[in-house]
Amino acid sequence: MQIGPDNKLHVICGNFVEVGAVAPTSPTAISPTTWRCRALKTANNFGLGKEAARRFVIRMELNGKNPELYAAGQRNSYDIAFNADGELFSFDSDMEWDWGTPWYRPVRVFHIPSASDQGFREGTASGPSITPTRCRRR
Repeated sequence: MQIGPDNKLHVICGNFVEVGAVAPTSPTAISPTTWRCRALKTANNFGLGKEAARRFVIRMELNGKNPELYAAGQRNSYDIAFNADGELFSFDSDMEWDWGTPWYRPVRVFHIPSASDQGFREGTASGPSITPTRCRRR
């Protein structure tokens, strides 16, 4: 949880957290229709039946009002931080048992611009990061 340069609270939410009601002004939207392909089950059925894009960032007023979906599609981010230029960053890591598969993503630091989607979906449905202009709410 961080207060951004826009004087709004930015909160990263984790695995299997429902997005809930967000303002219609949200920069991005999470929808199974944004998935590139149907996910195959993982060996241990982790997340079976879950459709949300896992971790996401909610931005809201300091009093908790007007929550907006700021960005989505992270896998295993535990914290966020702003740099001196006011840009949001985090780190991510993928499922250890997916190591060596085509959809595995190694541990990395990444930039989280408004309306971005880092592309994580369950199992084999993960795709490349989606640029902000391609996932803005229509």
